[in-house]
Amino acid sequence: MSNRASGVSSVKILIVDRNSFWTQWATQVLETDGYEVKVLESLEEAADLLGGKDFDLVVLGADIAKKQTETISKLAKRPRDPIRFLIIYPVRPSYSMLRLLWKAGASEIQLKPYNRRELLAMIASESQAAESARWHLSHHRQVSAHAGAC
Repeated sequence: MSNRASGVSSVKILIVDRNSFWTQWATQVLETDGYEVKVLESLEEAADLLGGKDFDLVVLGADIAKKQTETISKLAKRPRDPIRFLIIYPVRPSYSMLRLLWKAGASEIQLKPYNRRELLAMIASESQAAESARWHLSHHRQVSAHAGAC
C-alpha cells in the first residue's frame, strides 16, 4: 500500500547521499508515492537541518556514514527526539563496519535498493518502525509525567 493510499499524513524523509543519480531516482519514486523528501550531500548540512526540522527517517549513504559515526551517534541518541538512521550500502559491509555503525546508533543497515518495489518496501518498514518508536517515547513520557504528578 502506498503512503498516499494509506491516508496517513506525509512521511518526511531526509536523504543524505553523494550519488546524485540514485538520490534523483529515489526522490522521484518516493514523492510519487506521497512521501516528502529532502536531499543533502553532507551530514554536516543535515545536522544543522535536523536541529530544527522533524524528519521521520534519515536515509544515509554508506560513504558518508563511515566518516560520520560521531554525528550519527549524537543525533540518534537525542533524548527529546531520537532520529532513525537507515544506512544504505551498495555492497555488503564488513562485520567491523556493521558493528561500528550499530554502536553509533544506526537504526537499520540495508543494501541500497535499485528498484521501486524494494525502495518503497524498505521505506514503509522503516517509517512504521519510526512511528512506533515515537509512540513508545510519547507513551513513556505520559506515564512518567503521570507518575510524577501522583
